[in-house]
Amino acid sequence: MARKSAVDPAVVTAAMNGDREAFEEIYLQYRTLVFAVCNRLVKNQAISEELVQDTFLLLLRKIHLFKGRSQFGTWLYQIARNTALMYIRDQQAKDNNESLGQWQEDATKVVQLERVLRVQDSNLRSITDRVTLERLIAKMAPGYRSTLLLHDFHGYEHREICEIMNVRQGTSKSQLHKGRKRLRAMLEAAA
Repeated sequence: MARKSAVDPAVVTAAMNGDREAFEEIYLQYRTLVFAVCNRLVKNQAISEELVQDTFLLLLRKIHLFKGRSQFGTWLYQIARNTALMYIRDQQAKDNNESLGQWQEDATKVVQLERVLRVQDSNLRSITDRVTLERLIAKMAPGYRSTLLLHDFHGYEHREICEIMNVRQGTSKSQLHKGRKRLRAMLEAAA
């Protein structure tokens, strides 16, 4: 993925001071990147467009918190990622509140669950296995869960995970390995 050139620090400063034109310049420069981040996570164009708007509304409220310790684009990327992940988490919470019987009766709910899980494993064909997998992943330690979801379910590479989670590549690889091992053990125990 080609990286956008960094926004001029003077534009960021102006936006922090309430300059609408500067904020519009930031929006125009980064809206495609924000959309790509959101769409990569939620895999739905309409929802991704809504999340872009949510991200920039959040940015408008929080831009004063930017300290310049990282590139502005990296900071905005984190906001977009967190916005999309919060959406996914909210959808999972809603999905978890419905009974398995409702999932099996309502085909649209099954499609929603499959969208959330994004499982390509041919061994997990039944909805019961998918619900079990979702429940077990939710029980994993946050670092294992995040790395596993980002790498195996959403297709991020380790260097991207390092940027997102602010960890070293060795940590990312270790958490993925341990997370997979832990998930296998949990699946075996659930069987």
